Amino acid sequence: MSDVEASPRWLDARDHRWLAALIATYQRAEGRPIRELDEMLVSPLAPPRRVKLARSVLDDLWSDRVGGAHDPEHVRSIVFRAATSEASREAAMLAASRALALPVAAIEEALFADLPSERLVAAPRTVPSPADLAIRCNHALARALLARASSVRLDVEGDPHDVVRACKRRGLVCVVHPEEHGARLEISGPLSLFRATRVYGRALASLLPALAGVRRFRLRALVAGDSGPRSWIVRERDPVFVEGMRAPALDGEVGDAFAKRFARLTHDWDLVRDPEPVRAGDVLVVPDFALVHRHDARRRWLVEIVGYWTPAYLRAKVDRLRDAGIEQLVLCVSDRLACAGDEVPEGAPIVRFAQRVDPRAVLAAMGDPVVKRRKKR
Repeated sequence: MSDVEASPRWLDARDHRWLAALIATYQRAEGRPIRELDEMLVSPLAPPRRVKLARSVLDDLWSDRVGGAHDPEHVRSIVFRAATSEASREAAMLAASRALALPVAAIEEALFADLPSERLVAAPRTVPSPADLAIRCNHALARALLARASSVRLDVEGDPHDVVRACKRRGLVCVVHPEEHGARLEISGPLSLFRATRVYGRALASLLPALAGVRRFRLRALVAGDSGPRSWIVRERDPVFVEGMRAPALDGEVGDAFAKRFARLTHDWDLVRDPEPVRAGDVLVVPDFALVHRHDARRRWLVEIVGYWTPAYLRAKVDRLRDAGIEQLVLCVSDRLACAGDEVPEGAPIVRFAQRVDPRAVLAAMGDPVVKRRKKR
């Protein structure tokens, strides 16, 4: 990572005055077209980048609606139909007025009322205070840095279990290094991948709310800039966590489906969710399931459902497992989450899947004789 480190200039009490003015402008614009709001904000309230950031946050909180009582699409269809047979715009509008039984002024108002610039500003139920808006802006800034990173290093003090699981639920390309008082997570950023960079960037950015409950952490995101790469630092004490904002609930659809199908397929194996991580050299391997034979507990396999992956990441993972003598672990890799080619290491217990993990394929990779007999039928 770059040695050039910096902390973002977070919005704070120094920004509350212009943020209050910005909020007041949005409130005055309620019920008026969005273009009028834009006109109100021509005069700069603060440095343009900061205003742009704050506006993006307010635009997410505020909404818009189509004004008037008439459907613009229907009105346009009648007006355009009239225009094909009338010689002038005025005649076409009068013909449409008769067809719709509406005054020409009402037709003019409805004609393009659904265009983005003509939609009406609608205020949220709860208007943020300047202090709340500042924190929301900081949160958005930190997420934007993550979404543009080429790599991320996350040092966590204390039990890293929840953070590691949060990374896995998001499918992040992540290597976990255990340390004396916690763990170091090396996470690939979206700009280090060749495919799915936008979707992956959103997944990485969504990790930020999951850090709200971590007692102590230090996140370092390497981001390319005009003057070269820079490592941006975010810590647990920084004002980036919005009160009441929770990490998005991510479903474990692939894992849940595998567990259900596995239980229906065989009664010879017990499935255990989220078993203890396994050390492989200087990294931790975090499996999703342990499969334990009911009649012989020594027959125990681990299953990890890999998220986004690259051939290099998969190769390094397999090499670590081999070097550590961990042979009874099946890696399940999704074809649609391949980010830089789709070659997988040969000779390793790897199960590829498109939508769902086939439990028969997993058992076959484990060398289960029951599955082999069933396949011969």
